[in-house]
Amino acid sequence: MQSLLGYFIFFLVTLFAFKAYAGMKADILFYFVGFLYLVISFLIYYPIRRVYISNILPKRLHKHKLSYLKADGFNDNYSATGVVIDTVQRKIAFTAQTITGIIIFDLSDIRSWSIETQTNTIQRSDGREISRNHYSIVVNTNNAEQPMFKFFAANSHDAQSWIARFNAIING
Repeated sequence: MQSLLGYFIFFLVTLFAFKAYAGMKADILFYFVGFLYLVISFLIYYPIRRVYISNILPKRLHKHKLSYLKADGFNDNYSATGVVIDTVQRKIAFTAQTITGIIIFDLSDIRSWSIETQTNTIQRSDGREISRNHYSIVVNTNNAEQPMFKFFAANSHDAQSWIARFNAIING
């Protein structure tokens, strides 16, 4: 919401700068051009920003944090956006976008793990419903300050693979 407000303020500043440049005679043209500017730029800006925040930014942040971990001697035996597991040192690092830093635990600090499924249903104009499932892995730790971490799985098979991987690494 803050970025939308910033976008709107930028739009108003640009619009009034245009009005000052064009002079006060062009009121109708001013409002028409302003409306077109708002609509067209919003139609371009919002979808690109949504894709960037949901897909590109988390992967970029994960790679950046992973490079710090590797510099400190952390092995990335298993890695997904938001989590890295080092089976040699028996450690797990959470690198999620919502976490400012990197949080590292021993694998013995992990208490449980499970799949969380969220279903989004959209009703189309023709009456049909389209459902899409989003999968994430929930990892519970013995840390009272932040006892739960989530990272996303691409699909059901990926989520099941991560659960099996946790079972094999921690219980095996």
